[in-house]
Amino acid sequence: MSRWLILFVALLLPLVGFAQDVPPKFSVKLKASTAAPGQMIDGVATVVFAEGLHGYQNPQTDETIIPIELSGDGFKLASIAYPKGHEDTVGGLPDKYFVHSGTIQIPFKFAAPAKITAEGLKFIFSYQQCNETNCFAPGQVEAVVPLKVEGAAVAPKAMAPSSKSAPPPAPAATGLGKFLQDSFEAKNWGLLALVLLLIGLAINLTPCVYPLIPVTISFFAGQANSGEKASKTTLAFNYMLGIAASYGIVGGIAALSGGVFGQLFQNPWFNAALGVFMVVLALSMFDLYQIGIPPAISKHLKGRSGPVGSLIMGSLVGIGAAPCAGPIIVLLLTELAKLNNPALSVLSFVLVGFGMGIPYFVLGMVSKASTALPKAGGWMKVVKAMMGLVVIYFGLGYFVQAVPQLGDPKREPWLYLAFFIAGAIVLFLYDRKSTDTRSWKVKGFGMLALGAFAGITYANILAQSKLEATREEYKKLLGENEGQVSEFVAFTEESWNAAKESGKPIFIDVGANWCVKCKVIEHEVFDDPKFISVAKGFALLRIDHSTGVDPSYIESTTKQFGIRGLPHMVIAKPGGEMVMSFNELHSVAELDEIFKKAGVKP
Repeated sequence: MSRWLILFVALLLPLVGFAQDVPPKFSVKLKASTAAPGQMIDGVATVVFAEGLHGYQNPQTDETIIPIELSGDGFKLASIAYPKGHEDTVGGLPDKYFVHSGTIQIPFKFAAPAKITAEGLKFIFSYQQCNETNCFAPGQVEAVVPLKVEGAAVAPKAMAPSSKSAPPPAPAATGLGKFLQDSFEAKNWGLLALVLLLIGLAINLTPCVYPLIPVTISFFAGQANSGEKASKTTLAFNYMLGIAASYGIVGGIAALSGGVFGQLFQNPWFNAALGVFMVVLALSMFDLYQIGIPPAISKHLKGRSGPVGSLIMGSLVGIGAAPCAGPIIVLLLTELAKLNNPALSVLSFVLVGFGMGIPYFVLGMVSKASTALPKAGGWMKVVKAMMGLVVIYFGLGYFVQAVPQLGDPKREPWLYLAFFIAGAIVLFLYDRKSTDTRSWKVKGFGMLALGAFAGITYANILAQSKLEATREEYKKLLGENEGQVSEFVAFTEESWNAAKESGKPIFIDVGANWCVKCKVIEHEVFDDPKFISVAKGFALLRIDHSTGVDPSYIESTTKQFGIRGLPHMVIAKPGGEMVMSFNELHSVAELDEIFKKAGVKP
């Protein structure tokens, strides 16, 4: 079975090479159109990566990675505030790197040069892009911005201090915020709506809201039966609309607060305080204290007649749910405030509101709505406690941002592993005296989920530990033997003709000094002593597409062997007829199987 799988992968992987290296869109906007020579000017560069492509964050801890870079043509930028990327696996590499995708903005400052060409100032954005399976050659895009320089030169003492960086943007979204942002930018409306509607539906399962559903539906039925002009379904729809409208206002508040709080998320003290606030809010969901509802609002929740009254009742029910839903709503508001995306903020809260109102509308069309719902009970307290654990989980995320030591890749997984284990224990101990079997079923589900998360986290820790050991060994080996693989011969017209005339099958490896995955394959496969015996009888050629290599050589070999991305490997029969090309390789054994299936094994 494994051999067939390897053959399938080998045949499929060439298709991956057709992924296109679409240059990112690059534009620059300056806050001034006229300046004196030497005057400090603020600007923002906007970069839009094509869908499925990523650029590496600047800076990178791995010196083999090429990060994004902003520069001026003929003038220096005094300060650049590169945004923080999100951690992801790209280029087919097993470990994760901080990368950018979608749209990013890079604030910068520079001193206006004394002379500017008629075209204007030229800004250059350098990058290396990767998709999920391949990395592409480094590239550059340019943007020209007009700037009029006139007047007397500004004395150095009057210039803005160049040692100070432009204010950094809000941190890249993580967790729930990242999911919402990525789904919104990718226009994945179905998944986005499903998750937000489920959040709203989950709020209904808490003891603050669930008992209101049958009471409210019965109230609507009483109005409809008493001669009111509106039907029960209409009243329920208005009620749902009221919830969505009130939550939409909350979303608007999140959008407005984004500009105010965006920079605060860079402050570790603010993140630490926010983490404490989240945990304190979550404790209310374990009944350690209660969040009360103002009596003036509570009385309006008991029922107002007519469609308008139903709309008002719905708009107030979100506040009525505060004792249970408050921490969840605050969490969602905080995550959306970081994104500073008004449309997404309003849309998210409106969908949560609709999710919360769906049961009222659906049950409004059921003749015996009161019997259609499971009976309230202690299981709802367990649901609320599980939501509390979710809030604490995100609270930990703010602590990690506040304390760099906690964000260390070697420590952070252990922190979350401890949380999942502790969460399962807390859930087991919570309300242990309950005799409601449904409570224990819900507990069992929650503990099973936490156990699964703990298992996955621990497996990742072990895998990362093994990977680190392999990488250290690789770096040591690479440092001692870089570029000294003697089995391969540099590809030239002469070496290609000699290989074709040798009567041997041919194996060609295409790599580059900027291709991290190529180096991994070189270490894991070509530097393995077993490779010599497996490749015995083959003519081995290597095509180098490194930075600085003659562009005509890169262009001709790319066209000759259909190279669409690196790494790229080619198998040819004796005489040079190409049989197979592929972009992925993990071991000598896998290569041996590919040789056999390709029918070229000597």
